[in-house]
Amino acid sequence: MNFIHFLAVYSVLFSSASALLGLIGSKQGVTVTGRLICNGQPASGVLVKMYEDGTIYDSKLDSQKTGADGTFRVSGSQNKIRTIDPKVNIYHKCNYNGLCSKKVSINIPKSAVVSGSGNNARNYDIGTINLANRFSGESTDLCNGQPAKDVRIKLFEDGTIYDTKLDSVKTIADGTFKVQGSQNKIRKIDPKINIYHRCNHSGLCPKKVTIHVPKNAVGKGSKEAQLFDIGTLNLANRYPGEGTDCIH
Repeated sequence: MNFIHFLAVYSVLFSSASALLGLIGSKQGVTVTGRLICNGQPASGVLVKMYEDGTIYDSKLDSQKTGADGTFRVSGSQNKIRTIDPKVNIYHKCNYNGLCSKKVSINIPKSAVVSGSGNNARNYDIGTINLANRFSGESTDLCNGQPAKDVRIKLFEDGTIYDTKLDSVKTIADGTFKVQGSQNKIRKIDPKINIYHRCNHSGLCPKKVTIHVPKNAVGKGSKEAQLFDIGTLNLANRYPGEGTDCIH
């Protein structure tokens, strides 16, 4: 009985505090756009939700489905004292037959948040996301909507004890790159791509984004592999597992 009473009191206090913060906070908005593809084709009808990433629970700001061309636009606002922490969840079934949809979460930088409603905010473009995870040696990197030139890209074979470097290049003026490599192994190699960049980052060491390439992208021989495209990546996004790397 005392336990139930405690929960009821806690709930009232929490709700009251939330309401108070909403009254004294300022309205902040964010608008996110992007394009989703699956196996090189526009991914239409994919559910995209935008949330404010809360400490205890997430608050949904908007929910839309991609159009026939795979594009989407989500927009929302919230009253808060601190800067809101938006994220976009993408729910899809590209190359997936499971009961539930796959979920891809992308954290939106706080620099995309502006004062006022989401409709007044400038668009933050997350780029083109390939839901098939058809990773390749060729892609386009962007930083704040501009081509990211001279970004170091390395292709590795992800080993159990140590990684073996297969290729290393830099992006050219339009932000594109191509890496390729081969290795003699009994089992199929496990490739990954590391991207080292300084987009919106002034730290001592560059940021590192790692993308694991699916094994179905691996072919036999040095020239038989099909070219796989990882899509257009916006390096201003905050990717899961992103860190810094001083020695690369």
